[in-house]
Amino acid sequence: MAEADYIVTSAHFPQDWTGEAGLADAILATAERLPAAHWLITTMGTRGAVLLERPPPAGTDPRTLPERTLEEILTAELGPQLEAARSGAAAAAVSPPVACVSASGVCIGAGEVAATEGYVRLAYTSGRDPSQAARQAQAAAQRAAALNGDPDRADSYRGSGSLASGTTTGVAAAATIAPGLVGRVTLASIADLPKDAVTDTTGAGDSFIGSVLYGLATGLPLPATLRLAAVVAACKCTELGARPGLPTRSQLAPALLHSTVV
Repeated sequence: MAEADYIVTSAHFPQDWTGEAGLADAILATAERLPAAHWLITTMGTRGAVLLERPPPAGTDPRTLPERTLEEILTAELGPQLEAARSGAAAAAVSPPVACVSASGVCIGAGEVAATEGYVRLAYTSGRDPSQAARQAQAAAQRAAALNGDPDRADSYRGSGSLASGTTTGVAAAATIAPGLVGRVTLASIADLPKDAVTDTTGAGDSFIGSVLYGLATGLPLPATLRLAAVVAACKCTELGARPGLPTRSQLAPALLHSTVV
């Protein structure tokens, strides 16, 4: 993965791979291990998805940008913005526009998206223990190696080291990352799907990733891609099995496939 341009992970992967105790710190540690990646998306199930974009526009001096923890951005800024948007719509009795109609007739609304205003220098939370994280990551690598029948190559499952420790492998650290990881953060909610319409979540993650690839291939803005992916994953959950619930293009609102949301 060290040379990957784009990364999509499940919720548990960053913590398993990096050994970080908190998800926000784990996302940062994952991004630092993968300096070639233009962006990193982490899905979080019913909590939505987090997008970390980099690098900032050419000519940006990282030292002039505000420094904040990713945890603070997600919990104190973007999370409340999403909640306010959803609560406001509910209070006004306004139903979200139908973004998809499943084969069984379930109407699905697109979720909300909130992003930081520009790029920020992202910091780890206070009290983080890098040594403990390293031990946890090593243990996870050993478990992964054993599960894959490759117990003597645990180091190959750890990936490149943290940029903070100066132990990157394969790809040189981008200058835009120093003196700290610089990124733009977007938080996307799940799609608006009635709880009683959920039949089977098998394949929801793959549906999400496939939709992200569609957005990447067609040039959709990343926030719009997140909304599309959430809707497709939700539609899949309305049917039993990994494939039956997947929508066709005709089931999706045209605006969802050609969105100009940024």
